[in-house]
Amino acid sequence: MHLPYDNFLNILYIFFGSNANKSAPSFTGYVVIRENEKVAINMQCTVHNINYESKQAVKRIVNTVSKDGMTPFDKMQAFVDYVESKHPRYYWNNGEYLYKFAADTDDSLWFYNWRFDSLVTPTVLYQVAQEIGGFDEIKNLYYDGSWSEHWYAQVRIGNDTRKYTFCPMSSSGYIENPSSRKVNFGDLSKFTRIY
Repeated sequence: MHLPYDNFLNILYIFFGSNANKSAPSFTGYVVIRENEKVAINMQCTVHNINYESKQAVKRIVNTVSKDGMTPFDKMQAFVDYVESKHPRYYWNNGEYLYKFAADTDDSLWFYNWRFDSLVTPTVLYQVAQEIGGFDEIKNLYYDGSWSEHWYAQVRIGNDTRKYTFCPMSSSGYIENPSSRKVNFGDLSKFTRIY
């Protein structure tokens, strides 16, 4: 489950105290669960900062695709071309999204699995435009546009406005995709009782 980042930090602060630094790649602390005044579980827990990891992935890709003499628009298009060369698939969300996330937590971030939807695509492109710099205006059209263009990010320099996307067709990510592992809730042998 992806929480809004500010709420996520508040929750982390409860568990990890001052270690909950939003510029750090991860947070480590202890989770203590008590039952009837007795410690039932005391375990170390590491939470990865997905916002930090996403920004680092954007930075790596922008640095990879950027060449001398490229304009900010050229760099945006080069980023889109790079992602499209990875053959991105649609990140289906048909009510089983949280099961997929629970099963594939290591592979759930866009820069690992190259899966996108109409929210992730313009959000990533917004980060890309911020990383590239040089734009007078950057918009995530999921929030700042009409529904007919919600999978785009829009950038402007002077009077030149352009839209970018790499959101794949939804047919590229159906749940029938055999690469999707599922959680078998009928087989409890791999589950751990915590109290």
